[in-house]
Amino acid sequence: MGPFACFDSVAAMFDDCIPTHGVVRKTLKPGLFQVELRNGKKATGHLSKELVGSEIADDTPVSLEMTPYDFDQARIVALNPAAG
Repeated sequence: MGPFACFDSVAAMFDDCIPTHGVVRKTLKPGLFQVELRNGKKATGHLSKELVGSEIADDTPVSLEMTPYDFDQARIVALNPAAG
């Protein structure tokens, strides 16, 4: 193992994201939203770096990434205004 072996395992952890879709139901504060998933469960979604500064209205369909370790939080990675 090299001196940075711990970083290899951390990088692998970020590859384990679960892509899914949802709908923004409520703006909690700038960049933070309550998102309803397809199964009806609600999660807290935050904007990815690419979307910071984007205006997102309630009832906007979005693409999300979730970690398998915490299903209460998600990253909003794309807006899907035509879907829904």
